[in-house]
Amino acid sequence: ATVAQSFLTNVFVGVLMGMQRIYLISRVGILFTLVRAGATYVLLTSGYGIVALSVVNLVLSLANAALVVYYCRVFLPELRLGPVRPIRSEVLKLLNYGKYVLLSNIGDKIVFATDALVIGVFLPIAALTPYAIGGTLIGHMRSVVMAMAQVFNPLASSLRAGGGDDVLQRLLQTGAKGAMLVGLPLCIGFVALGERFVLLWIGPEHAATAGQVQTVLAIGYVVGLPYYTISGILYGLGQHRSVAILRVVEGVLNLGLSVVLVNLLGVVGVAIGTAIPHIIVVGWILPRTLPRVFPINLRDYYWNVYGRTLLAAIPFVAATWAIRSIVQPASLVSFFLWGALSLLAYVPPVWLFALSGDDRSQLLLALGARRGRPPLPQVAPAATD
Repeated sequence: ATVAQSFLTNVFVGVLMGMQRIYLISRVGILFTLVRAGATYVLLTSGYGIVALSVVNLVLSLANAALVVYYCRVFLPELRLGPVRPIRSEVLKLLNYGKYVLLSNIGDKIVFATDALVIGVFLPIAALTPYAIGGTLIGHMRSVVMAMAQVFNPLASSLRAGGGDDVLQRLLQTGAKGAMLVGLPLCIGFVALGERFVLLWIGPEHAATAGQVQTVLAIGYVVGLPYYTISGILYGLGQHRSVAILRVVEGVLNLGLSVVLVNLLGVVGVAIGTAIPHIIVVGWILPRTLPRVFPINLRDYYWNVYGRTLLAAIPFVAATWAIRSIVQPASLVSFFLWGALSLLAYVPPVWLFALSGDDRSQLLLALGARRGRPPLPQVAPAATD
């Protein structure tokens, strides 16, 4: 029942996103996540089981849905919720758009759900544990970048409606750079300190293998961080056919390489089989589909998104290496304290080198440090300085 109601509720979520009211969706999500966590804790400590948890989850999901519908009615008071006869042309548009969304979702399942199958078929079932540890931590990082990219679908659609192809180029570079700036320190942390974290968190049994899995996957995602920005913009422009096809191609290559490499390198081979197709698709093929949609200088794209960001991160790489080799934190508390301190080697170089002058101005504006200029959808130019 919880899953079934979400099919209907997601329509209203999409309406709010299309109206660029994503902040409302985020607020509702945070509210009910906190309530759900509190209710789960109370039920478990009171001795209730999985049935009670399922009922509470359903009730909270329905309450979440009701609040989303309410906000839709607030911003669209003319919205009718009764049955209406579908318009043939609109149905055809939805089907044409949705078939590639479905294809892309199938590709996602192949990319993210087949690694465990490959390991389960070719290796002892115990080998799933270190891969699951490393893959889950990387998945949390990916979910942060995905959440950031939600804004680009409706924003790109509204900018294209206004005829702003030049602004779309700046939006792409700004958004892709933002994904890099947020995800890169996490990826570097996984590479340099992932094994240490697993050692402190779980123990030595799976630390080495899980650390190797994290390293390989994190290197792949350094190149792949702009994926959700690019795909979000292409979805917003209705040009997501290439995204869907490439996602399926990536999934097939992922599965094939993983089957080959698992017999040679074990779970690390599966991670390599996941990382290589992702690097090729996101780092090389997908950007080359963009000039067919709107004007973009790919040389500027690679320099602004990858070049400047990676060069600015060199001091942070040195800091994390020092934590790994010299400091060697002995507890999770000290690990996180040193990790937070290492950001002092990341933020200033990023501010001074990775961000252009216009990037800094727009960021200050977004943080409320400057007044009197219009907010987004104005996008900082991709010019270097």
